[in-house]
Amino acid sequence: MKPSCLIFCHYEHILKTDDRQILVFCVKRGAVMKLIISSEGPNPCDQVDPRFGRARYLIQYDSTFESFVSADNSEQSVADQGAGVLAAQKVVGFGAEALLTGHCGPKAFQVLAEADVKIYSGIEGTVLNAVKSWKNGDLEPLASPDGIDRHLKDSTHPKG
Repeated sequence: MKPSCLIFCHYEHILKTDDRQILVFCVKRGAVMKLIISSEGPNPCDQVDPRFGRARYLIQYDSTFESFVSADNSEQSVADQGAGVLAAQKVVGFGAEALLTGHCGPKAFQVLAEADVKIYSGIEGTVLNAVKSWKNGDLEPLASPDGIDRHLKDSTHPKG
């Protein structure tokens, strides 16, 4: 059966609907196109925030256009609980394909992993340097939560 429609996108597969087959061709880029970086400030020159869920800002980096957009995350920084899950849902909503942060807890990790968002943890320095490290292939994605329980080590934030 010949495909009845061709679609170009970022992934590759064949869709079957009723009697029609839609062949999907893909642009294989080999790199994530949209990143989210937890940040202490709204600019790429600001430091990566080690706390993902309670980061003051989430900065979006689009590798296609080499652009940065800052998103205020301050409502999560004062949340009683669930800040990581709420921030993870925001990342998924942004359509990000990867997260660069200092730490990603197990609940946020689960939300991101279910959405196929790659997670890079232990990131330090500026947002610009984090993106540069990612572009150079110096970072390895996490296969499981990074194992640090911030809630036990940081009593200034409630558990959640």
